[in-house]
Amino acid sequence: DLYNPLMDNDDDRAVIFCARSSAYLRLHKVKESLEDCESAILLRPNWPKVFSVLILAKTFRVTFAKEKL
Repeated sequence: DLYNPLMDNDDDRAVIFCARSSAYLRLHKVKESLEDCESAILLRPNWPKVFSVLILAKTFRVTFAKEKL
């Protein structure tokens, strides 16, 4: 929730979404992480860092799904 007040600055929104996505992953909140990655990609579609976080989030999603079986 600390990232939310910073969302008013359009110039840095993609960076903030990506950073918050990484934070969500550390908390094992994969759904929220993926949502923030998608938001960052919409704002900055050619930014490689957000795609690395997206791949990591998708990997976590698959890993957690296998653990629940």
